[in-house]
Amino acid sequence: IDSIKAIGITNQRETTVVWDKETGEPLYNAIVWTDTRTQGLVRGLKNRLGHQELQPICGLPLSTYPSVGKVLWLIDNVPKVKEAYDEGRLAFGTIDTWLIYKLNGGAEGGVFVTDPSNASRTMFMNLEKVEYDERLIDFFRLDTSKIHLPKIVHSADPKAYGKLAISALKGFPITGCLGDQSAALVGQKGFTPGKAKNTYGTGCFLPVSYTHLTLPTSDLV
Repeated sequence: IDSIKAIGITNQRETTVVWDKETGEPLYNAIVWTDTRTQGLVRGLKNRLGHQELQPICGLPLSTYPSVGKVLWLIDNVPKVKEAYDEGRLAFGTIDTWLIYKLNGGAEGGVFVTDPSNASRTMFMNLEKVEYDERLIDFFRLDTSKIHLPKIVHSADPKAYGKLAISALKGFPITGCLGDQSAALVGQKGFTPGKAKNTYGTGCFLPVSYTHLTLPTSDLV
């Protein structure tokens, strides 16, 4: 423990968790990125006027991968989630947000954040502005007064991710958060702008290093 200075979080990106913002109670099992129960819902979204305008803003086509479809499915199919949404208590996060929230003590800790590499896989984030985009959220007919979205902060922010409130590492700071593919680029020391790394597995993933942040520029599956 004496040699540990800080910890970081990495995770599968689109995996979706919803919970009660007031109590911290999870309202359903996490839905992972490979889950295809949203196929019918996504087909319906593709028939909605304006769907062609989404990808230039968020970088993603409509598919079962992004978190948004999982959130909409949960609201439509899980009564506890629908009730929390209607009452303005619904918190959404990808798994990084949930882990950081819990490691900081949950509702008492009050740390509710995500990083751009994870937020970019929700279909809520404007890639150019690195912030939530009202046009995207409006398309999916979500009311931001009813669903709480985590604050998007820099992937290597030294304070925004808080400190561990539990375990033998209690008090140690969390100083970084990256989705799995971007974390793989960092693991290969891709710190210089223009450095790239291909990952071959479920698909071909090409993260590229930029000066201000690291985002996966191509997810070819």
